[in-house]
Amino acid sequence: MAALKKIIHCGDGYIERIKRGAELLQAHGFKIEIDTILTKYNCEQGQLLALYHYIKDISNLRYWEVRVPEMSLYNRETFSAVKASRQQLEEATRYVREEIIPQAKITIYVSDEALTEAFREGGSKALNFRGGSCGILQNRMFVLPDGKATLCEQLYWHPDFIIGDLTQQTFEEVWNSEKAKKIFNAEHALRRQESPCTACKIYDFCKEHRRKCVVKVMKAYGMENWDFPDPRCQYAPDFATDLRY
Repeated sequence: MAALKKIIHCGDGYIERIKRGAELLQAHGFKIEIDTILTKYNCEQGQLLALYHYIKDISNLRYWEVRVPEMSLYNRETFSAVKASRQQLEEATRYVREEIIPQAKITIYVSDEALTEAFREGGSKALNFRGGSCGILQNRMFVLPDGKATLCEQLYWHPDFIIGDLTQQTFEEVWNSEKAKKIFNAEHALRRQESPCTACKIYDFCKEHRRKCVVKVMKAYGMENWDFPDPRCQYAPDFATDLRY
């Protein structure tokens, strides 16, 4: 509980309410996915083992994912305050892989790509960059609490990615809106000369194969420069070094 208070500033009784929520989900047959984000406050072996012993007894569990986080898009100072060291993260992920997974009867994933992100190395002929890809307007959109529809769950109310309002439109109208089509066709990068993509010789290839994660771009170059290259692209300009561990 002390670790949670440091990380998310929760009040007393928070863990009990979370566990009660998990019990209700199990009782009603909902599948449960648990995602553990490693920080300097929760990456010790004893903490991970205790969490495993709780999670392994959850019925309807689809998987438990233990993840090394990328830099925060919204609050770099807070992220830096809770960020674990590279050594701590390597030891934690090794422990899960070598000590917990071999004995487990549940599905456990270890996602530590953030430790080995290949920035500015992606070849001009590769269909995809190594690591996460972007699903914008391929098969999903996300509904915010006020009914606004956004293309990415990490971008929330970023105005450039709000494509409609489900309190006033149908799903079909939002999905096929002019705003959605413009984003899908990457028209913004064609108009804005500040973007290095505008004059790039492989722009059409990248556009066709969706070789960009907008969130990664914003982390590297700022919220207003989402039309810049993916930081994994070999033609990407310099960016902040705090993307790396």
